[in-house]
Amino acid sequence: MLTPQQKAHFETFGFIVRRQLLSSEEMAAITAEFEDVLNEDRQNKAFAGETRHAVSGFAEKRLLLRQLVEDDRIYLPIEQLLGPDFIWQSSDGNLYVGDTAWHRDAADLELNFKRIKVAVYLDPVGRDTGCLRVIPGSHRAPFHDELRPLNYWRKKQVILEGRSTQAELDQFIKEMNITEGELLFGVESSDVPCVPLESQPGDVVFFNQHLYHSSFGGATGRRMFTMNFAVNPTTDEQVTLLRKNYEIGAKNRRVMQHTISDRKYDEAFLHSDRPRIKGMVAKLVELGLE
Repeated sequence: MLTPQQKAHFETFGFIVRRQLLSSEEMAAITAEFEDVLNEDRQNKAFAGETRHAVSGFAEKRLLLRQLVEDDRIYLPIEQLLGPDFIWQSSDGNLYVGDTAWHRDAADLELNFKRIKVAVYLDPVGRDTGCLRVIPGSHRAPFHDELRPLNYWRKKQVILEGRSTQAELDQFIKEMNITEGELLFGVESSDVPCVPLESQPGDVVFFNQHLYHSSFGGATGRRMFTMNFAVNPTTDEQVTLLRKNYEIGAKNRRVMQHTISDRKYDEAFLHSDRPRIKGMVAKLVELGLE
C-alpha cells in the first residue's frame, strides 16, 4: 500500500520509486524467467545487440511472473491509483540498445484515460548508464503540452526501428515549426532538466504513462521489463483508444520480436481462474482483445 504522502507524490510528480520492494532471492528467480522468455523468443540464438529486443506479453508467459502481477506490492498501489476496477493493458520484456529519446507512452491526456507503467530493472542503472530519466509533473497540462516538441527526437528514433515513417516526422516538424539542426529548448537532448531514477535490482518504478521520460548511456543488452495497467474505460473514446493500442502492439510485435504471434495475451493469463487477474482482464475478454 502507498502512504498518503506517496500517493500525493505520484499524483503531483507522476512517478514513485519503491526501493528494494523485491528481495534478492525473488530477483534471482525473476531474472531466470526473464532470460528464459527472451531466449525462447530468439529460439536460443545469441542476442546480436544491434537493435532492441522486446517481447510483448512477457509477464503473462510464466507462472512466477503472473503471480507478480497480482502480488500485493504491485496490485494494491495500482488499485489505489487507478481504482478497484482497473484493467490490465500489457507487459513487455526488453534488452535495450543505445539511448531512449524523450517521449511519453500516451499522447491522449485530454481523454482522461489514465495508465500506469511498472518498470523493473534487472541490472544496476544510473544517470549516465541507462536509468529512467523523468520530467516531474510533465503528465499534467499545460506543462505536458508545452513539452510536445521533445517528441522530435523519439520520432527520429522509431523511424530507425521501423515503427514510423519520414512522412510522419515531416508532418510533426511542420506542426511544431521545428527547424532541424537547432536545439530544442536551447539544450541537447541529454541535458533536458530532469530527475534520474537510479535503480538497483529489487527497486520498482511506478510512473504515469503521460510522463515524459528517456534514458541515456546505458549498456547494450540492459534488461528491463514492464507491467502496464489502465483505468477501466468508460467512454467510447477510451474504448476506441484501447483498441488502437491493441493494434499498435501487434505492429510492434512484428518489428521487435523474433517469434511472431497473432495473440497479444497468453491463454493461461487471459482465462486465469485467479480472482485478481480475472478482474483486470474481464474488459479485454468482453471487447474481444485477445
